[in-house]
Amino acid sequence: MKKYFLPLFIIAFLTGCDPKKSENNQTQEEIVASFPYNMDEPTERFDLPAELKEISGLSYYKPNQLLCVQDEDAVVYVYDVKKKAIVDEFSFGGYGDFEGVEAVDGEIYVLQSNGDLFSFKPPSKDIKKSKTDLPGKNDVEGLGYNPRSKRLLLAVKESSKNGETEKDKIIYSFDLLNRAIWKELIIDGSGLKDFKPSGLAVEPLTGHYYLISSAGNALLVLDSKGKILDQKPLDKKL
Repeated sequence: MKKYFLPLFIIAFLTGCDPKKSENNQTQEEIVASFPYNMDEPTERFDLPAELKEISGLSYYKPNQLLCVQDEDAVVYVYDVKKKAIVDEFSFGGYGDFEGVEAVDGEIYVLQSNGDLFSFKPPSKDIKKSKTDLPGKNDVEGLGYNPRSKRLLLAVKESSKNGETEKDKIIYSFDLLNRAIWKELIIDGSGLKDFKPSGLAVEPLTGHYYLISSAGNALLVLDSKGKILDQKPLDKKL
């Protein structure tokens, strides 16, 4: 089977904790403000199989395993980074435009570009669909999870005006308990030319938001209040 080359940048955070005050009364979030990763030298690269040629989302699943979706078929693939192969897959419907995947407490959530969420607990075939009813017209491309708030995070690549300027970038959150949508962060996009969020994650130690943009090839780091801490260009060849 022909394989397609695509690098995956994997950051493994082994533990998460709430910010605590140090002797000088600084929180861990304030202390860990510099960017701790070298994006010019990937730790490892993986050749993905043909099923993941159009990979559009990935998430930590189990030790040495990642969940992956591609943007056409309603299938969640389990990719083993040790075996460097797909070891399982879960079908959850027909066709669509799928942009993100997350595993929370044994349940898998998949994001569609219109903001709808599909969820199921493997090996169950009971598929749930939640309409988030985001305001306005949106193109949603990023799905993450904040373990502190226990909310899914949805990054909007492009949206119509919803009370903000056209340059603002919006992150919504979806409360898993009451199935309600919230406007989590409004990021001032005046200095973010060509930045269109297409993926996001929360670093559990600091609570920082990491946003990636394929347009403009950049990575953005925000604190929990939406303040921009760092902006890193990404080598298009990587």
